[in-house]
Amino acid sequence: MAVLAAIDIGTNSIHLILVEVDESTGATRQLRKEREMVRLGAGEAMKHRRIGRKPFARGVEALSRFAAIARAAGADEIRAVATSAVREALNGREFVGAVREAAGIDVRIISGADEARLIQLGVARGYPLHGRLACIVDVGGGSTEIIIADAERPRYLRSVRLGSLRLYEEFLAAHDPVDPGDYRRLQRHIERSLRPLRKSLREYAYDVVIATSGTALGLAGADAAARGLPAGRVHGYELTAARLRELQRSLLRMSVAQRRHLPGMNPRRADIVVAGAAVLIAVLDLLGRAGLVVCDRALREGLVAEFVDERLERASQSGDPHAIRAEAVQEFAERFGAGGEHERTVLSLALSLFDQTRPLHQLGAADREVLYAAAMLHDVGCYLTQTSHHKHSAYLIRNADLRGWSPGELMVVSAVARYHRRSMPKERHPEFALLSPEARDRVAKLAGLLRVADALDVRELGVVTAVRARVREGILELEAEAAQEIDAELAAVRQKGDLLAAALGLPVSAGAVQVERDADRRAVAGY
Repeated sequence: MAVLAAIDIGTNSIHLILVEVDESTGATRQLRKEREMVRLGAGEAMKHRRIGRKPFARGVEALSRFAAIARAAGADEIRAVATSAVREALNGREFVGAVREAAGIDVRIISGADEARLIQLGVARGYPLHGRLACIVDVGGGSTEIIIADAERPRYLRSVRLGSLRLYEEFLAAHDPVDPGDYRRLQRHIERSLRPLRKSLREYAYDVVIATSGTALGLAGADAAARGLPAGRVHGYELTAARLRELQRSLLRMSVAQRRHLPGMNPRRADIVVAGAAVLIAVLDLLGRAGLVVCDRALREGLVAEFVDERLERASQSGDPHAIRAEAVQEFAERFGAGGEHERTVLSLALSLFDQTRPLHQLGAADREVLYAAAMLHDVGCYLTQTSHHKHSAYLIRNADLRGWSPGELMVVSAVARYHRRSMPKERHPEFALLSPEARDRVAKLAGLLRVADALDVRELGVVTAVRARVREGILELEAEAAQEIDAELAAVRQKGDLLAAALGLPVSAGAVQVERDADRRAVAGY
């Protein structure tokens, strides 16, 4: 196991994510998330191209604290990248040097294109594209990245200097509430900046618009709260252009102080959210689309994915047979639009359940590897059709040619994937009938674990971060950790726990354990 700390140094906020990585399979488990709003681009820094003295000090202090957290968690590597504010600042290199001296972190200043590439990688691993083409819009503090991509690769990358903090400082900071004339000037500027992209963007027949970043999450949270829906977790939330415009009209009438108290709104973004919303509205107008889907995975998750891919490739090139097999599975998953956040969430939960229930199922390391492959590939059939996709997944796996995997092993993997949903194993099923009695027992146990893990991410939102298993009074009790209500997930476990209960000879129950929600750690004085 390796522990990675990934740090995204943005114009508005600095984000840290700590993950544990199983280097033999690429499975990841989130350990901790932190963010601190330091506003490196504040105080006309973007205009004068210099990070101000106070934001400079706040940034160094935040990164020193994040480095201490990472080292205390045993991080094997700390990867930190800086985007628009540091990239454009004349004293950006000075800031990087100060961070190296104070925190011992080597910060990589990345280009707009590289920023867009990492965002695409993070989103593709965090949102189930399943063969669809997406237009990804990331409104940061200093710039907006627009990416056309499928699950495998970006096809178009463009970074434009339309960040929420940059635009607020330039157009809206002088008046509170927003002056209508200032807002019209802002709209014209955004439209002029986006106009050169129109022809290129309209050449692509993309299926979905995905918005990432704090701006999109805050707007989705406010819209959800207004509709009486949970506002705490909006990954996957559908925000229509009509509701976005309606929300923007309300925000324009409010003062910054009033916006801070708006249900679902992050109070730290109350001043800059109008500028960010204006960019999203303009992008939807440019694309001629009626809405977007919000995704809370972005650049820092892209750093994690990059780290995992590099580790697997290195191990594979060294001849490690487990890494060769894992790399083959990952490539096959991505080929069919799978291998994203849902599959990786299911993988992490399934392997955790396997390890915790080992005394009950008495399976070995080879079976754990089969479960890994089945978890990563259980949804590849969605590439063909959502209906009966478990059967299509089984067919694709059974007929795959994966480096390091024998046809007999793939037969077992396909059967495990086949039973992640719907019917229990039956002898009349071809996937099951061809197996030996010993293999059928293995499939039932592994598929039972996979069914429960899949149920714990039934909404594909990654809300369950961990699961604990124990036997008490003849019952296998599962406790799922989450930062919000998971009634849907627990109901799915009750429905899909049948196979695991039958395979282990124990009833299965499930409950929830609430964990503290991630939050901004510190406000910036004056905001």
